[in-house]
Amino acid sequence: MKGLIYARKGEAQIISMEKPACGEDTFLVQNMFSAVSCGTERNVILGGNYNRQGFPFLSLNYQMVAKVVECGDKITKFKVGDIVYAGTFAGYVEYHLLKESDLVVKIPEIPEAAYLGLASVAYHTTAISGLNTYSNVLVMGAGILGQFIAQIAKAKGANVTIADVNESRLELARSFHVNSAINCSENKLEGPLLIDNAPYDIVFETTGAKVLDEIIGTGFGTPSLMGYRSKLVLIAGRDFVEYVHNSGQENEIEIIHTNHFNQKDLEAVLKLFLQEKIKIKPLVSKTIKLNDMPEMMTSLLQEPEKYMGILVEYL
Repeated sequence: MKGLIYARKGEAQIISMEKPACGEDTFLVQNMFSAVSCGTERNVILGGNYNRQGFPFLSLNYQMVAKVVECGDKITKFKVGDIVYAGTFAGYVEYHLLKESDLVVKIPEIPEAAYLGLASVAYHTTAISGLNTYSNVLVMGAGILGQFIAQIAKAKGANVTIADVNESRLELARSFHVNSAINCSENKLEGPLLIDNAPYDIVFETTGAKVLDEIIGTGFGTPSLMGYRSKLVLIAGRDFVEYVHNSGQENEIEIIHTNHFNQKDLEAVLKLFLQEKIKIKPLVSKTIKLNDMPEMMTSLLQEPEKYMGILVEYL
């Protein structure tokens, strides 16, 4: 079977791999579509904090729509022919094995459902933040994760501001009826538009950029976007975080770290998706074949702002 590896920094290759054999407690699936988590994949191929092992590195895909093609004797919840979403870290491969205890759920055959993974990350993030109907929320970054957070926060009734430097991404966010979509390309984050909507009860930081001083402030009365006892949720992967403690201390802010998602998050997001309360298709900007992934990764490295969601089609 074919699979994608990152052979060295900045270079992806398609290689031949051995097709896995089904055991009694596993079931074999054939991938139909994978969803690219653009920020994560760029991080890994550039040797960032998600790539601790170095190169070569099996690609980090964890979002797949797949068909069950073989079941072990102990498999009871799934059968051959089922379509599933799988959230395991199998990489971009044609076949892989699953267990019933894995992050997996039956779904209709909908290609963009591969993005249920990032949507579930967003759902998990809003859940641990304590977001509710009365929350005044700022989402930093209108990439695909920020878009999902904004949609879910709106579905929960919050007042949502989203900020980015890319106007086309902000236009997309406006189509999801966020309360404010602010372009920060020509003014600092503490500029009047963001300040007008402050203080925020919850700030979701999805960019990984050095923006914490502008969000938290630098202490001693300097501008801050945070409210008293507000929460700052750090989502994008990063190695080290620096901020001015005095400003955080003044507002007694809480800094929250978030990780992957769980089965309950996945099932909740699937329900919202099928009810059309979360929209995925408008976030997909391109569909490619597995063989096109090396070229696609090169383009993603050169022009990351060009893409939102990318689907990889296998069949």
